[in-house]
Amino acid sequence: MSTPERNIIRAEDILEREEKSNLLFLNYDNEAFMNTGIQESGGTPPFASTTTGPAGEKIPGKVGVKQDLVSPFAFFGSNALFVATANPAYPNDFMGKVMDGMKSNGSAFIQVYADCMRGWRHEALDAHKISKLATDCGYWPLYSIRVKDGMPTFSYYRGLEIDKEKFVEYLKSMGKFKHLFKPKFMEKEIDQIIYYTEQRNKKLTGLIKQFGAEKPIDFYRVNRKKLKPQTHLYPG
Repeated sequence: MSTPERNIIRAEDILEREEKSNLLFLNYDNEAFMNTGIQESGGTPPFASTTTGPAGEKIPGKVGVKQDLVSPFAFFGSNALFVATANPAYPNDFMGKVMDGMKSNGSAFIQVYADCMRGWRHEALDAHKISKLATDCGYWPLYSIRVKDGMPTFSYYRGLEIDKEKFVEYLKSMGKFKHLFKPKFMEKEIDQIIYYTEQRNKKLTGLIKQFGAEKPIDFYRVNRKKLKPQTHLYPG
């Protein structure tokens, strides 16, 4: 949408439009402004260290909780008909949700866990392990919201249960949280991150019970087809 100050396209403007043509909005959440220098954003989790909110002796990283981008699209006036979270570490679930979003006969929004090795400070080879841990520990649950006649129905795949051992392993695996473990173990801050996540997941569980689909568990399958050998006309 255009404004006098600048030309911007806002997600809420796109998803609130009245036309019913298909539109899928994928938000790749790397939890900071990565392309401009790893600055803190609303999506940055509590106590994560960024260039504009570095961990120090007095303030151990970000102050505040991670912004919820999923619920507003389902509850606060958006015309989105399919809203979901996804994680590349679970590709079948991710692909299934993309297909569901494209078939929703209207706007759809998917919040995608997007690892950033530079901003999160870890080795490239650890990207898949960290992404999988995010869901397995309960930090990034995988769920869907389908809206029909203004009424949302919830379903989920996995990640609503908090595994504290895996959660600590998840935090330890990224440099943006290393100050919580060295030079001293900051148990209070670590417990606070887990507590915030636990409370969010309890709310999600309550919504699933209250607005749950008839079959509340999403499980996508991929029918693999054997392709014939491909002939390259101009092999390079």
